Amino acid sequence: MALNLTPVDARERIDVLDVLRGFALFGVLLANVLSFFSGFGDLTTEEVARLPTIVLDPAVLELESFFVVNKFITIFSFLFGVGFALQLQRANESCAPAARLYLRRMSWLFLLGAAHALLVWYGDILHLYAVLGLLLAGWVTCSDRTLIRWGLVFALVAPVAVRALLWGLPSMTGGSIDPVADFEARWETATAQHAAFEAPGYAGIVRANAVELWAWLATDHALTTGLASFGKFLLGFWAGRSGILVRAASARADNDDPAVVAMRRGLAWGLAIGVACEGVLVADKALPALDAETWGAKVAESALWHTGVLALATSYVCGIVLLSRRPDWNRTLHLLAPAGRMALTNYLGQSFTCIFIFYGIGLGWYGRVGPTAALGITIAVFAAQAALSAWWLQRFRFGPAEWAWRSLTYGRRQPFRLA
Repeated sequence: MALNLTPVDARERIDVLDVLRGFALFGVLLANVLSFFSGFGDLTTEEVARLPTIVLDPAVLELESFFVVNKFITIFSFLFGVGFALQLQRANESCAPAARLYLRRMSWLFLLGAAHALLVWYGDILHLYAVLGLLLAGWVTCSDRTLIRWGLVFALVAPVAVRALLWGLPSMTGGSIDPVADFEARWETATAQHAAFEAPGYAGIVRANAVELWAWLATDHALTTGLASFGKFLLGFWAGRSGILVRAASARADNDDPAVVAMRRGLAWGLAIGVACEGVLVADKALPALDAETWGAKVAESALWHTGVLALATSYVCGIVLLSRRPDWNRTLHLLAPAGRMALTNYLGQSFTCIFIFYGIGLGWYGRVGPTAALGITIAVFAAQAALSAWWLQRFRFGPAEWAWRSLTYGRRQPFRLA
């Protein structure tokens, strides 16, 4: 019976969710170009000073770190949970036991993500989402209160607790156990492989991807990222099951509707808490007297960082939903929807495009681009993706990656061209 289910038709899609996916894709691309693809993080102070955009780079870097880094991938994680809730709702409405179908869906996503990480770009998140997606299936019977409570615990408390334990082990064991030092050694080994990204050979890229992927899995990054992401999955699952985003975005909901009121509160509190947390972290870096390296200071900074990320991401989601209620803004925001409908294709396409731009097998701009140029490249790449997505969806039902994933999941070739 599960195989009687079919992919969501274009007429059944929820526009505000596609807009949010498109919005998240832009921010994810900007963060990845800045932190990974461009090689900016590998540059020395002297090399950074020689960049042609050095006058603007410090301010742009601070703004991107403050408002972009990790905030948009948080929205992506949240929307994964929303999507799971909608899939479950469709299965229940069809009276179809979809457990086997969902297992196949996540299995193919894991294989796709693993291939992407090894063969294209080591920063892939799809393989992690596939594993967490399977764990999410165990929470379908939980109450809304349970989902919210544990979502916040996983997103805010658990990753900080893991880091606190790791940072405290050297003093607790007299220095005999220092996992952080071991992790740093693994990252140094991985960073040494980045020279392959500047070289013209493809085999070196695959080796460097494998070393980076192992460093990520063998350190605390995979665990803390997984815990935080799973918490955002749970929050997204609650939002999708409750329908709060759809109700708030509906033109039929008045301004006193509880869902709309919740969006306004989320926007206000998210901005206030997020800006406050990020502001304290900026002050820590700017004022050496505040930048303590004690265990307590590092734990506090970690807590502030995770809180600020979740708060700002929440404000972005609420702000987009509220803007979508206004006809003038809705028309503008709808330009993001085609890119969001093809989120998987565009996410993978961003990797292929960026390694062509930055790696030695393409234009070879690795290590030659600062934050200002990264912003310009991101705008150009995403604008091209948005235009191409709109053109494509006038002719085809799905993006190519979405079509392949659905065909593999349902075990039969899906219709591709529009009638």
